[in-house]
Amino acid sequence: MKKGKTFLTLLSLAGIITVITMTVANTMTTHLEQELLKKANTEILKAVITPPKSAPKATATPKAAVIPTLPPSPSPLIPIQTPAPTPIPTPKKLHIVLPVAGAEVLSEYTEDVLVFQATYGDYRTHLGIDFGGEEGTPVYAASDGIVTRNEFDYEQGYTVELSHDGGYFTTYTNLADDQVVSVGQVVLQGDRIGTMGESGIWEAHLPCHLHFELSKDGELLNPQDFLYASLTEE
Repeated sequence: MKKGKTFLTLLSLAGIITVITMTVANTMTTHLEQELLKKANTEILKAVITPPKSAPKATATPKAAVIPTLPPSPSPLIPIQTPAPTPIPTPKKLHIVLPVAGAEVLSEYTEDVLVFQATYGDYRTHLGIDFGGEEGTPVYAASDGIVTRNEFDYEQGYTVELSHDGGYFTTYTNLADDQVVSVGQVVLQGDRIGTMGESGIWEAHLPCHLHFELSKDGELLNPQDFLYASLTEE
């Protein structure tokens, strides 16, 4: 009887130990599984968070040396042919003849020298030529031109003015009152435009004469530089 109780007691203890063992085993198994699961989750999380390492760069294949090519030679520049400017023709020198034939020169042109002027009793320049002669001596156009003045002036008397090419003008004063030309009339060199007289008081101290002037663009010139010139001279 006593042995039977001892056996049952051992058997009960064995069962309890088995249960405890199984419980411990299950607990250990569960704990191990949890650790493994936790480790697996950690690895997965690292894989998600940690960016993948870049793949190793492939070794670049060296490029072949590029031989520079020279650009093609530019075409030779052709200079632009600029037309030569049209030269401005130089006005020819005016050629004049004596406005009176065989006349005596009473007073010459004096631009830089003062001469005594007896009529006014002072010294002044004489910007013309005085040709002496008899009253009524014909006066001729010294060159081709157009009559621009034909009038009476108190000091210079009856006056005729001619306009010529190149801006030249010739003026004839102290004429008689028998002029035969009118303003706007075209006259040729040698055409009669009037006669010598004594109509002006500017040079009353002189005998009958023609006072002759030459100007260009308003500037009085020495008629002697243009007188007696050949009609063919440049």
